[in-house]
Amino acid sequence: NGTIAPTAALSSMPYTPSESMDALRHFYFVEGEKLFDKSGFHDAFNPSKNWYADSYLAIDQGPIVAMIQNHRTGLLWRNFMKNPEIQPALTSIGFLADLSGTKENSEANISIFPNPTNGRFTVSWDANTSKVTKIEITNIAGQVIKTVSDPENADRIAIADISCTGLYLVKVHLVDRIRVLKLLVSKDE
Repeated sequence: NGTIAPTAALSSMPYTPSESMDALRHFYFVEGEKLFDKSGFHDAFNPSKNWYADSYLAIDQGPIVAMIQNHRTGLLWRNFMKNPEIQPALTSIGFLADLSGTKENSEANISIFPNPTNGRFTVSWDANTSKVTKIEITNIAGQVIKTVSDPENADRIAIADISCTGLYLVKVHLVDRIRVLKLLVSKDE
C-alpha cells in the first residue's frame, strides 16, 4: 500500500550501501521533521497518503544503528564469525566464501568476460600461477547449471549456453582452493 519502514532500508546498509545511503539522505533531508526527531526515525510513513507515524520501537531503532556500524567497520560480522560453531555450520550447508573482489582472486588473475553477458562468456586465469581442475556454474539457489571438468585449454574456456537471465556463481576449482566469481546474464546485452 506504499507504506515505507525506514528500518528496512537503513538496516540493509551492509548489503546495499549506495541505495541505503540514498534512502537515508531522502528520509532525513526531504521527509525531514515529519519522519525524524530526537529519538531517530519514526517507524513508518506513507508519502502518497501524507501519513507519518509518530511512534518508535526500539526493535526498529536497534538494527539501524547496529547495521550501519557493521557496514562501517565489520565489527558485528567479525565478532559473530569468531564463534567456533559458525564455520562448520556454513561448511556443512555448502556456503563458500565470496572472494571475487579479494587480493587472493586477483593474484590468480581469474576473470570473466564479458560480465554482464548475454549467456556467452569466457573464464580466464593465469596458467603460470593457477591450475584449474573444474569450473562449476550455479544459479543463486545453488543448483549446478553447468560443469566443465579438466578444461582443455591452459588458461581459458569459452562457455556459450547459459540461457536464463539472472545472477550466477562461477566456482573455479583450483588444485588447492575454490574461487567464486559472480556472473550476471542479461538478454538485453
